[in-house]
Amino acid sequence: MKRNEFAHEMAKHLFVGVINAENKAIFNSLINLYIKVNNYWSVELECSITDDVPDNADYENIITTDLYNLLSALDTLIGSNFLGDKKYQPHIGLYDALMVPLIEK
Repeated sequence: MKRNEFAHEMAKHLFVGVINAENKAIFNSLINLYIKVNNYWSVELECSITDDVPDNADYENIITTDLYNLLSALDTLIGSNFLGDKKYQPHIGLYDALMVPLIEK
């Protein structure tokens, strides 16, 4: 029920300001689940079949560019911090374009 509400009525939540504590917790859980699934797909499929991922890539935080754009918008619109302080760089995979954060040496 909440998933459909977030998926189809998000603009109402953002503009009317009805993201209360309960909705915010559920929404954050859904986004974090999406990040985990996206990361699994990116690492296990994309990174496993390409051999030019940088050696100092942070594999726990690799995501697709689509998710990167969504998280950037959410960080801007609702003041979240899904992307954190990671510095992402674009990487072209076989099926998807990825955003690869690098580990500082």
